[in-house]
Amino acid sequence: MPPLFRGLIDDAAVFPPGNALLPEAIEAHQRYRGAWYASLIGPLLLPVNRIPEARILVADTPMPQEGSSVNLGFPFGAIGGYVPGAVQVELPWTPHLLTEPWLGLVKVYAEVSQAGNWRAALDSMIDTPVLPKFRTGGLSAELFPSITELAAILAACRERGLMVKLTAGLHHAVRYTDPKTGFTHHGFLNILAACLSPDTESDALAVTDAVALAEVIRPHLAKVRPLWVGFGTCSVTEPLADLIDLEIVKE
Repeated sequence: MPPLFRGLIDDAAVFPPGNALLPEAIEAHQRYRGAWYASLIGPLLLPVNRIPEARILVADTPMPQEGSSVNLGFPFGAIGGYVPGAVQVELPWTPHLLTEPWLGLVKVYAEVSQAGNWRAALDSMIDTPVLPKFRTGGLSAELFPSITELAAILAACRERGLMVKLTAGLHHAVRYTDPKTGFTHHGFLNILAACLSPDTESDALAVTDAVALAEVIRPHLAKVRPLWVGFGTCSVTEPLADLIDLEIVKE
């Protein structure tokens, strides 16, 4: 897997709209972690109320292949806190988060609402262990930021030296409109191109020509991904399939 894509996709199979059963999600995640594209995949994300069940399932389930494993991340919702063994924690942003005694023990991503003063939240995260997360989709139209809004977020994070994480809506490589919902989704390659192109984020986010976008990305494959930590998706295989179809990655 080219360095540009390593750790790009967190496995959010149990979250809407995928809503996978936990045993099936863990089994699938184990397969991903043992596959040729394993380095593309980040942790399996779980809500806090599924942690006890997940620990039992992980302990009782044999690894199907050498080299496979289950890495767990926990988007905590409103509860918050640190769980030993987690590789990352995701929770809503609040300034009180910066006083938590467990900061520094695990990667922490705080979801920032675009409805409030999100730039002030970013200012508070500078030189702390907390990194921002923004929503790029969901089950309603207002959860999808416009090109201008997302470009502003990326630029603001770049200006502050903050890596940013995104979540939801990034099922495919290139910007498209879902015929079933009517929602226009950002493409993950569009976002990657925007991260590689300071001061032209909006132009990169607007591209709908998949071949042209792939050619923009191709010269950068050996680079470490700038600005963008990655994104969570309930379907790991859809983004992978797009990368294969565009001949950006191959087994």
